[in-house]
Order: sequence, then C-alpha cells, then structure tokens
Amino acid sequence: VPEPSGLPGKPKTEFSIESQVLQAQDPKSSQESLMLMATQGGPVLHVHVAQNPNTPFEALDHLGRNSRSAHVLSVLAGSPDPRLRKRAAENSATPLRDLVLLADDANSDVRLTATAMLLEHPEDDVRIKMATRQIIHNQAVRLTKDRSPSVRKALVRNQSIAPDILKSMADEDDDEGVLLALSTVRDPGVQVRLARNRALPREAANMLASEGSPEAQMALAENPRTSLGTIHRLIRRRDREVLMILSRHPEYAVRELLAESEDTPEEILMKLVYDRRHSVLRALVRNRRTPREALSMLTKSDYVDLREIAIQRLGGANRR
Repeated sequence: VPEPSGLPGKPKTEFSIESQVLQAQDPKSSQESLMLMATQGGPVLHVHVAQNPNTPFEALDHLGRNSRSAHVLSVLAGSPDPRLRKRAAENSATPLRDLVLLADDANSDVRLTATAMLLEHPEDDVRIKMATRQIIHNQAVRLTKDRSPSVRKALVRNQSIAPDILKSMADEDDDEGVLLALSTVRDPGVQVRLARNRALPREAANMLASEGSPEAQMALAENPRTSLGTIHRLIRRRDREVLMILSRHPEYAVRELLAESEDTPEEILMKLVYDRRHSVLRALVRNRRTPREALSMLTKSDYVDLREIAIQRLGGANRR
C-alpha cells in the first residue's frame, strides 16, 4: 500500500538530511545553495558550510554573526580571512580556547577584539590571566574597574602597567588586598596617592611609614585616618617636614603622641609649647627631652599643674 502523500516516512527524511549534508560538503555546490543553507539550515549543516571552500564570504559572515555553535565558530576562528576571525572573536559563543588564540592573532583588529571579549569574560580566572598580560592602556583602565579584587591585584603586580593606571587605582580602590599590593609599588607618585587614600589598611600604611618616599610620608601624616601606631613610626623617622605637619595635626591625640615621644627633635617640641590643648602640654612638660626654654615658658602656663611640674623639673635640673 503506497504511503499517503504529505506524510513522508522516516527513510525519506533521513535521505533528505543526508543529501543536504553531502551538498553542504561538496565544493562544487553553488554559492547560492550554500548561502541558503547558511541562513536557513541547522547547526549540523552550518558546520559543513563553514568548512566548504566554495562558501561565499557573505554566508560565512552571517554564520560568524549569528551562529551559537562552538564547532562553527571554531572553524571561523581558524579561517585565513582576518575578517572572519574577527567575527568569531566578536561572538560570545566562541569557545574560550579559540578566543585565547585570537588574542595573539597576527592581525591587530582581531587581537583587540578577542582581548576585549576576554576582559569581559564571566570567569574570574580568565580575567586574572588577562591582567598579567602585556595589554594596552585602555584595556588596563577597564581592568581597574573589574568587580573582582583578585583581578585588580593581578593588574597591580603586572610590571608592564603604566604608573598613571596605578595612581588611579591608589586614588579610588577601597579593597584591602588591592591597597596592600599597591603599597609594594616603588613609584613615588603612586605612593603619595596611596598615602592619601582614607581606606588605606594599617599594614599598608605602616609599610609606607617605614619604607615610603618622603612625599608619601608627608601625605600619610596629613591623612586623618592614619592610625596612632603608624604616626609613631613616622615620628621615629625624624623627618622634619613630616614632624612639622604632625605638630599642626587637627587630632590632639597625634600632637600628644608627638609631645611625649623622646624621638621628637627639640625644634618640634618648642613648636608644641604653643599648643592650646592641656593634654598636649602635659605630655610635653613630662618629656625628659623637652628643652629648658620650653619648660621656662610652661612655668607661666595658665594651668596650675603644668606650672608646678615645669618648676619642679627646672629646679631638679638646677640642683644637678
């Protein structure tokens, strides 16, 4: 009994698919039919169309823009035509292994396109690897805003990154790990920007206080968030400019620490004798390094207890 028309059997369907695959593979197939299969066929046909040497550029370009098949895009990524390799680099469905290869392509447009896609890759590890590569300025700027601190830390450790990029990060980043990484950078300009950052963690501040440039230490002295522990490190460095800043610090606890420290030079102690804060003057009058001239001035203080201590100290000094 013949099969009803309009209801093709399974053997006929299989033959139809097979014939289309053979046609897609045949280098003698017309460009019109290959174009039709590229625009209307399914993923299986698309792979063979992409591999067919007679497929016109327009059909391959269509596949590069619209295909979601990893196999098709891998074929296009290996094309001798840089326009098609760029299409593959632009497609978010292109496999990672192909994108990585395209980021080192001989053609600059292909390289830039693939690199841009990798910089936006959803996997942190991929972006971390990109942050360690030699990348152009605009690409580095994009990574300074990356959502992952691990990516930004990798960027800081990349020795090919220009100082102006690192200065921007020192100004704006607030992640402890990133700021710690920045504290190891030896560029004085980066150190100054970092020392001004109010989110600077204590460990990074201590590193700058001990090993930073004089300009960075001055910026650290001016930062209102610098801890007293870090201030103490700055005092021990005995840098005149830094100590002058500290002597005018708006926080009385900082001036108090300066007044009581035996590392504070006499010149700075003499400056503190004009301080209006009782606790600062009390620390000053008790400091055994405070010069006699300062003690003599404190004998005329409005504070009775300070006058008494100053007189007692001067008297003891006279007896010796």
